[in-house]
Amino acid sequence: MNVTVRVDAAFATTSGVVSVDPSFAVNLVTPATLFEGVVSMTILIGALSFNDAFTYVRPCNFEAFCSSLGFFPSDLKLSRQPPVDDSCSVDYCLDPKLLPLPVLRSIEPSIVSTLGGTTVTVIVSDLLAVSASDISVSLRSSRSDSPIAATVVFFDAAASLLTFVDSQVSIEGSYQLSLSTKRSRQLVSGVQILYGELQYETPIVGKAIVTSIFPAALPHNRLTTFYVSLGNFVPLLGSASVSVVIDGNQFIVANVLVSSRLSTLVSVQLRSHGPAFLNLSLWNSQVSSTRSADVTLAVEAPPVAVVHSVFPNSVEVGVGDAV
Repeated sequence: MNVTVRVDAAFATTSGVVSVDPSFAVNLVTPATLFEGVVSMTILIGALSFNDAFTYVRPCNFEAFCSSLGFFPSDLKLSRQPPVDDSCSVDYCLDPKLLPLPVLRSIEPSIVSTLGGTTVTVIVSDLLAVSASDISVSLRSSRSDSPIAATVVFFDAAASLLTFVDSQVSIEGSYQLSLSTKRSRQLVSGVQILYGELQYETPIVGKAIVTSIFPAALPHNRLTTFYVSLGNFVPLLGSASVSVVIDGNQFIVANVLVSSRLSTLVSVQLRSHGPAFLNLSLWNSQVSSTRSADVTLAVEAPPVAVVHSVFPNSVEVGVGDAV
């Protein structure tokens, strides 16, 4: 069924035509107008035409109405559940004395790269905002007076969640995160800006290195635990592990003892029958194996039997003495 609705000279957007014998209903979105009052509405159904009166009313000025009561408008409710008439209702007002204080609950991840571009998720409750465009996030280093703006890309008031993309910085270290909202009427209750902390680190690039290995050689054919200290090694997070490949074919997983940006210490259990040297490659399982730390480990030669003494050192001829 083709239904057209014209309000004065403009056309309304129609959708959701529902037939209910012998009647039907039409959902429509009226065009905006600068003037209030009665206008003519024409409904066209095929060749049929029906006329009716339609009244535009000036919406309530909730800014003035709520302020007169010592309150302020609930921007979020006005956006999500706009009034259907011109009446002013206190249900669309907020009492600043009863507002819960906004709280910044978590920042994840809390450590990001100085190169920027990391998507950071912030959980913040009771923040008066409607959309991401209402919120601003800035970062300031303790070693610089100039704040750096981040880009807020998403906000969900119901989930108390927002995400932003951090900016590139030239100085690593701790940065104070400042979060505020254009609709921040929390100033009334004493909270205008929320603060958190973000740690910037210079990314680790290139191959890892072995800074020490103990013992320096493996005993032949004996199960031995040796310890390897790694530098320029991406620290392990979550389910990451340290992979070890021996001579390009034998694969094992190391036991991680300590892992940080400064150093990673692992232990490896291995039994070797030779050759005299083993080529080891170790890398974080979450990065490319091309960034492995490579080292050659010596294997001790198998022990050789040595005669230290013979007793007795002489025997009588023709006598079957034990030696």
